[in-house]
Amino acid sequence: MIHFLRRRKRESFFSVCLLLTACTLEWHFSAIGLDVSNNPIFCVSNRPHCSGDGVWISDFSILEVPNPGSDMQYRPVWSIKPSGKDAKLNRITYGVIPQGYIEVIAAEPLQEGKVYEVGSYRFRMKIDQGKPTFFVAPIHEF
Repeated sequence: MIHFLRRRKRESFFSVCLLLTACTLEWHFSAIGLDVSNNPIFCVSNRPHCSGDGVWISDFSILEVPNPGSDMQYRPVWSIKPSGKDAKLNRITYGVIPQGYIEVIAAEPLQEGKVYEVGSYRFRMKIDQGKPTFFVAPIHEF
């Protein structure tokens, strides 16, 4: 009986470890274009450069990053979440609510020169000849 209990404890421990490991999900964020209204189209994928499948995300928020030395806090400028269970995201047009999601915070206009953060990525918008362009990089490279 003791051997059986030890074996069950060990199996339970390994199950918990596997569950915790499976919860860690690497995903990538990129700007891939503009819609007809010049809203950015972003991609969330399981591989770099929007080359993989979409990702199951329970909360998607774009935060405005405060200027260095500022007393401001990170501030959400758009936030969505699944209307039920987690829903898969891949291509997301800024301000357009994807199917299976609800808007938590309405999208504010993005401003040129401001820095924004999504998960472990940051991006900045620049207006070039009347069209917005985006520089996106992981936080440690920004």
